[in-house]
Amino acid sequence: VASNVVVDDLTTLIRETATILLDPRFSASSDLDDATCAQMAKAINKTAVNAATGAPRNTSIQALLNVQLQLAADAVGLESQSTEEEFNGRLSRVISRLFTRVLKAEEQMASAYSGAQMKSIVGAMEETLDGCKHMASNAACKDMVTSLVTSILNAHKGADPLRDTMASLGISRRDSELAAVVNSLAPPASTDQRTPRRSVSPSKLERSIADLVDALANSKEGPEREAAIAALRKHQEEHGKAHLQEYLQEMSPAFR
Repeated sequence: VASNVVVDDLTTLIRETATILLDPRFSASSDLDDATCAQMAKAINKTAVNAATGAPRNTSIQALLNVQLQLAADAVGLESQSTEEEFNGRLSRVISRLFTRVLKAEEQMASAYSGAQMKSIVGAMEETLDGCKHMASNAACKDMVTSLVTSILNAHKGADPLRDTMASLGISRRDSELAAVVNSLAPPASTDQRTPRRSVSPSKLERSIADLVDALANSKEGPEREAAIAALRKHQEEHGKAHLQEYLQEMSPAFR
C-alpha cells in the first residue's frame, strides 16, 4: 500500500532505479539492440516515475531531497571532470527532473501542501538546507528547495501558512536556512511601514479644504468648533500644509 511506504525505503528505490537508468549498457554503444535498449530504459524510467509520484507526496518529496543530499555528499572528494563526477552530475539532474514531476502533480491537487504532510515537508526542507550548507556541490539541493518553496507560495497564495508551519516546528522565520529562501521569495512586510498618503486630485483637495474651512467658520463654540478644528488638522496630517496655506492666502486677511 502506497501510504505505508517508508521514506528510507523510497529513497533507496528512487536512487537505484535512477542509477540503473543511466547504465551505459542502455546507451548507443551497448551490445544490446536499439529496440531492447529503448524498451528496458522506458520500463525503468516508468518505475522511477511511479516510485516518485505514486507514494504519499510528503514521502516522495522527502525521499527525493534525501537522494539529492546524498549526491551532494558523494560529490565531496570526487576528482574534477572525472567519470565519477560526471555520473554524479547526471544522476543529480535525473533526480531534479523527478522532483519537478512530483511538484507538478501536487500542484494539481485541490488542497495542495495541506494538513500534517506540510509539517514533514517543511522539516525536510530545513534539514536539506542545513545538511548541504557546507558542501561545495550544494546547488542542486538549494534549487530543489527553492522550487518547492515557490510551489508552496503559489498554492497558498502567500507565505503566511508556510511561516506558521515553520514556527510550529521551531524553525526560525528570520534566521534559519529555510527562512533565507522564503524571505528572498516573499519578503516579510515591514512592521514600521507607515500607511502611504492617499493620492487625491488637486481639485478634490481644494473642494475638501473649502468644506472644512466653511464648517469651521460656521461652527458654534464648544464641541462643534472642536470637531471642525480636529477635522481640519486631520486633513493637514494626511495631505500636508501646502494646499491649505494656498487656499487661505486667497481668503480675506481677517480670516487668516
